[in-house]
Amino acid sequence: MSRLAESLAPHQYSFGGNTFHVKRDGARLSHQLEKVRALLADGQWRTLREISDSVGAPEASVSARYRDLVRLRFNMEKKNDGGGRWLYRMKP
Repeated sequence: MSRLAESLAPHQYSFGGNTFHVKRDGARLSHQLEKVRALLADGQWRTLREISDSVGAPEASVSARYRDLVRLRFNMEKKNDGGGRWLYRMKP
């Protein structure tokens, strides 16, 4: 995990995009991000659907939060299982 990622409290994550509004989206996205991070911290490989089911967020949101974790320089990894499914995890 990077120093930047270690130094950010969940409420300090920054998001962007034309449709992002801090008051409307900030807390919700930060909460999603923290739930995805906490789940993946165990280093187990999971599909987007498995992550989605575990954290209670749509797969598209989970995918976006995974990209946020990569952007924040968490030690993330993904692989294809050879059958068309992508698996995601945080490196142990």
